[in-house]
Amino acid sequence: MRNKTVTVLLLMAFQVSIVPSASSAVMKDPVIQKITARINEIPIRTSNVKVDSITWILSPKVPANYKKALVSQNQSLANGFPNLFKWKGTALVLIGDPFTWTPPEGTLSKNCNRIYSQITGMWEKLPNLDGRVLAGTSYCDDHIIVIVRPDPSNPIPDADLMAQEFGGEIQENARYLNPSIATLDHGQLTIPNWFLQGSQSAIAFQVYVGERRTLSGAPSKAFVTPDCQTIQLQKLEKLTSGVPSNCVYTKGFASVQLMIAIYGWDATTRWFSGYTDASDYQGAFKKAYGDSLASFNKLADSYWKSLVNKKYVAKDVVARLKR
Repeated sequence: MRNKTVTVLLLMAFQVSIVPSASSAVMKDPVIQKITARINEIPIRTSNVKVDSITWILSPKVPANYKKALVSQNQSLANGFPNLFKWKGTALVLIGDPFTWTPPEGTLSKNCNRIYSQITGMWEKLPNLDGRVLAGTSYCDDHIIVIVRPDPSNPIPDADLMAQEFGGEIQENARYLNPSIATLDHGQLTIPNWFLQGSQSAIAFQVYVGERRTLSGAPSKAFVTPDCQTIQLQKLEKLTSGVPSNCVYTKGFASVQLMIAIYGWDATTRWFSGYTDASDYQGAFKKAYGDSLASFNKLADSYWKSLVNKKYVAKDVVARLKR
């Protein structure tokens, strides 16, 4: 049975950008160019894969197409990761505004209600509540529980919402494939936070590109906000006070895109294959990808600098992509 760990996702309304097809900046981005060249490496899926069970509980005020969009995202995740997008039991997804809506009586067990209250109670203290999506994932009664508060100003789900909330199961199942770490409880494996969060959004990016065979319109978090401009990737390995929480999503996503460009599409899950124990994430990176984590961090910081300053050419990144 997994430990009951709460993961809270806070997405500002502007945090899903689009990779335009005709942007000169995109055309000059060597990482995007290399990813585009790798599209044909993604297997073409011609049929839908069965999705594991989900119980959906929606507030009457949630538009019907909100659930429809999330169901579609789930199907895409199952198609893109047919052997990894799985979970035990029946997942529970609750969608509604916890500040004005209470789930129907009998929906939540005592344990699940405690998790629900814990997650939604954290949201009450946040600023700008009317301009962001709020979402959190945890476990209760040995099953997944996902809580979503749609953005009141724009009640349309972000394109990576289900990847952020259920993508952890893809990562967990990739971990189970490695006997050295397969028996660890949830949350016991040491792995950089930027990778966990960034790769979940990258998974949504990956399945979009796999379905449509193009980067045009793909969901992206590779944008720069003022508080993340100079942050080093190494500083995003752990949850650290003083480090803006959105940086693990934005710079994390851009860094995982760089991993895809260098190492291929399985970069979003391959790290788990390199572990020999729960804590040696640096050795696991070297074993899985062939480069040291320190050398990759330098490349990621250089690539990020090129996103911050469009005039900066990341020559080390360009050279690495040519190898």
